[in-house]
Amino acid sequence: MERRILEPEQIIASEYDVGNESILKIYFRIFDKGHGSDLPPPIVIRKDLVTGRALELFSEDQSDAQRLYSELRQPGADYFLIDGNHRAVAAALCHVAPNVLELETDQDLNEVRKMVEGGGLFDFPHTERRLSSIADEFVRFLFRRRSSNYFGTLQERIDALISNGDLPRYMTQKYLKEKY
Repeated sequence: MERRILEPEQIIASEYDVGNESILKIYFRIFDKGHGSDLPPPIVIRKDLVTGRALELFSEDQSDAQRLYSELRQPGADYFLIDGNHRAVAAALCHVAPNVLELETDQDLNEVRKMVEGGGLFDFPHTERRLSSIADEFVRFLFRRRSSNYFGTLQERIDALISNGDLPRYMTQKYLKEKY
């Protein structure tokens, strides 16, 4: 398990929607006031943990599965965001490179669960015992959601949310003001 600072271009997000906007507003304010480091970090895993089993489940549309798998293999964006969606988005909107926790071994899953029990992390929704299982589930989730036509990095997600007007105005203004 290792703490690292990643750029939004290095992180693959699993969906476009920000989910609970109230939570995003809270985290945005925390990052905007310079206290983002007081929060538990978003959690990532390397995308190279994906196994072939993730694609075997899609025998009804192997060409679509192969296309998705090819997109995942593109260089640059090497991490899946598996927990901390709102924190990662808020950090990126405030032009703070997300300080993440990378899980590297299956044993790290036990450590993360202990961190949740001890209050060091808010939650960890994954019950899998292997990181490769989490990576495979991430890919399956992307594939099931392929009709939404969203697949991209955290930075691409932020850019789309801004350009589509899907964020509160003050967040958009702050992001654009500091971007240029």
